[in-house]
Amino acid sequence: MKIVIAGAGEVGSHLAKMLNNESNEITVIDSNQARLDALSANTDVIAVEGNPSDIHILKEAGADHADLFIAVSPSESQDVNIVSAMLAKKLGSKKVTARINNEEYLHYENKYIFTEMGIDLLFYPEKIAANEIIDLLKRTTT
Repeated sequence: MKIVIAGAGEVGSHLAKMLNNESNEITVIDSNQARLDALSANTDVIAVEGNPSDIHILKEAGADHADLFIAVSPSESQDVNIVSAMLAKKLGSKKVTARINNEEYLHYENKYIFTEMGIDLLFYPEKIAANEIIDLLKRTTT
């Protein structure tokens, strides 16, 4: 499977390592060459330096024929994840997912907006972790 990951921060690097073990073809885009070098030193990935919301960078990374595009750029503003995911879908990525940091986007009535823009899945890692901790606490108190 051809997978393009936009972002070589903690989440993107972890995903690349996990998915690499499944013998997928992984390409990682990041504007920080040091992060790409650290990831490439330990993982068999193709590293592309650049802004993941630049169309020519997305094409260089193979987003135009990817089976899965995962936007997990670690920048403060998660807008780059939404933009790069939308562009990747329009370029030809089959499935597209984006990391967000705005809980409002996850509301049922808002998910449709993102689906219409071509984003198949939105995820908010901090919200997922918080829910897991709450579930764990509920189980230990009973």
